[in-house]
Amino acid sequence: MTAKSAFVYGLLTTSLIFALWHINALGFVLIDTWFPGTSGETVDEYAMDYMRRQMRWSIAMLVVALPQDEGDAVLCQGTRHLR
Repeated sequence: MTAKSAFVYGLLTTSLIFALWHINALGFVLIDTWFPGTSGETVDEYAMDYMRRQMRWSIAMLVVALPQDEGDAVLCQGTRHLR
């Protein structure tokens, strides 16, 4: 294994960990938003603002951490084909 491939595998593993972490966090925030509580308590504005910020952060991290398909790159570059 070369240093280049070890570096690439390390980056891919880190990206996978970030993606799984934020998918999990986003799932829990969505559950908290859809089902606020079973005891009948209301969610105050501070808690809703916190959940919105957490959703935005998780979605932003997923956009950055998940790789794009090469087909998307072909569409974005116009006539230049990568295949």
